[in-house]
Formats: sequence, C-alpha cells, structure tokens
Amino acid sequence: MAVDRAERTQQKRPSALGTLLGLPWRIAMVVLVSLFCSIIIEWVGMVWDWWSLPGSGHAEQTMSTEMGWLDTAFTRSLLFSDPVATASALVEWLHTWLFVKTGIAGWLAANEASGG
Repeated sequence: MAVDRAERTQQKRPSALGTLLGLPWRIAMVVLVSLFCSIIIEWVGMVWDWWSLPGSGHAEQTMSTEMGWLDTAFTRSLLFSDPVATASALVEWLHTWLFVKTGIAGWLAANEASGG
C-alpha cells in the first residue's frame, strides 16, 4: 500500500524540464488574470464614481503614473533599450487593434455624440 502511494506521487510530479517549460505559461496566465481584474475594478469604479476623473481619465492617469515609475525604476533591460517607449508602443498597438480596427472607438464616439 505504501508503494502504491509512492508510485502515484512519483507519477503526478512533473520533471524539472516540464516545470521550466510550463513556467512562461503560468506567468502569462497570472498577468492576464491580473489585467482582467484591474479592468473590472476600473469599470466598477467608473460606474460607481469612485474616481475623481470622469470616464477613462482615471485609467489614463494611472497608466501615466505607472509609466513614470517604470521610467525611474526600470531604466535598463536585457530585452529593450527603452522599456517605457516599448510599453507605450505596445499600449498604442493594442488600442489600435482592440478599438480602432474593430470599430468600437467609432461606435463609442458616435454613441457619445448622440447623447446616449
């Protein structure tokens, strides 16, 4: 009976290579879940007027503040020569693909202009 338990424990444990290969996926999932949670909190704050700035102003201010921290605390990188410029370019690219190219930005602008 003790041998069966030891065999089951040995079978469930991944190898060091498996753990190493699975690490980037785990990190990516943590980043995506935290991003999702921050978006939900931001939306709830806009609905219930938690923020002093209207609409997406709070999100813009928060992003600018965090980019400032990134600029002062993370000046060198092995992957990027200028992490803040890279992060700004990534945010711009995501905005273009998620809002402009899908037509959501135009729909929101038209909806805001019509008063709805």
